[in-house]
Amino acid sequence: MTKKVINCPNGHGKMLIKKSTKRMKFRGVEINFQVEYYMCPVCSLEAGSIDQTSATQRAISDAYRKEVDLLTGEKIRQSRKKLNLTQAALAKRMNVGIASIKRWEGGLIQSKVMDKALRMALQGQIAEIVIQVTTHSQ
Repeated sequence: MTKKVINCPNGHGKMLIKKSTKRMKFRGVEINFQVEYYMCPVCSLEAGSIDQTSATQRAISDAYRKEVDLLTGEKIRQSRKKLNLTQAALAKRMNVGIASIKRWEGGLIQSKVMDKALRMALQGQIAEIVIQVTTHSQ
């Protein structure tokens, strides 16, 4: 990540880069995640670059995935590469579009059903996804 010089919008001069652990509730689950941001040493205003904001979103996503036992984007990528699979090959093995693999590796949180299919596909099994549809009569 490229470090930029950011000045405090309140006129206090150069902001400093800080790293800390934050805690929040995400989708009803308490998570801890690491963040990097700029902070004014005078007024304590916090700000983030676009890269820092993107990294924070991935950190939140991965912390949630770990807490609810879903594969993280990095784990999906590492497992796929260990098997010498392209994103397209993994998508074909799962019978989903390549865009789904790209989104999951990039930070979008997969459903539990898709996580199970990912785990099966990454173990060399053909993932067959069965979606149960229920109807309610009025």
